[in-house]
Amino acid sequence: MACKTCTQLEEAVAAAQKPDPPEILQGLTESGLRNRARQREEKQIKTALDLEKHQRTCPDYANRPAF
Repeated sequence: MACKTCTQLEEAVAAAQKPDPPEILQGLTESGLRNRARQREEKQIKTALDLEKHQRTCPDYANRPAF
């Protein structure tokens, strides 16, 4: 059985990797688009690190069968 926190963090990683809807990007200047891209990249890195950090300490993750 998967840990609830592991599941939530995995969902957060998946959500961070989804592309932005086009309506969010409409009207942004070039610098706004660069800032948005940088923010997305930082969010992806942070969520992946949060998941990795949790998995190192999660007893449920350590007991999962290897595939």
